[in-house]
Amino acid sequence: MQPEAVNRLCVSAYTVLSLIIIAFAKPLLSLMAADKAIIAASATYIRIESVASIFSLAFNFVMVGMLTLGKEKYVYVLTAVKLVLCLLLDTVYGFNASYFIKSWRKWYCFFKHNS
Repeated sequence: MQPEAVNRLCVSAYTVLSLIIIAFAKPLLSLMAADKAIIAASATYIRIESVASIFSLAFNFVMVGMLTLGKEKYVYVLTAVKLVLCLLLDTVYGFNASYFIKSWRKWYCFFKHNS
C-alpha cells in the first residue's frame, strides 16, 4: 500500500470514529451507566474534546511536515503560539478558583496528617 493511501485511510478512520463519538455521545454515556444528572454535561465535554482532538491531530501533522521540510524555526514559533494559547484559554475558560482552593486544601491536609 502506498504511504499516501495509508495516510488517507488513517485520517478517514479517525474522522469517522470522531464523528460517531460526537453524534452518539449521550447514548454511549447511557451504555456506560453514567449518572443521569451529568449525562448532558458529559456529552458536551466529550464533543468538545473530540473536536479538540481533531485539531490536535492536524497540528501534529503540520509539525511533522515542518520538521521533514527542515523548517525548525516554524516549529518553535508554532509551539510557542500553542503554549501561549493554552495558557490563556485554560486561564479564561478552565480555571475554577473554588475547585482549586478546595483541592489544594484537601491535598494539604492529606500530606500534613500523613507526614
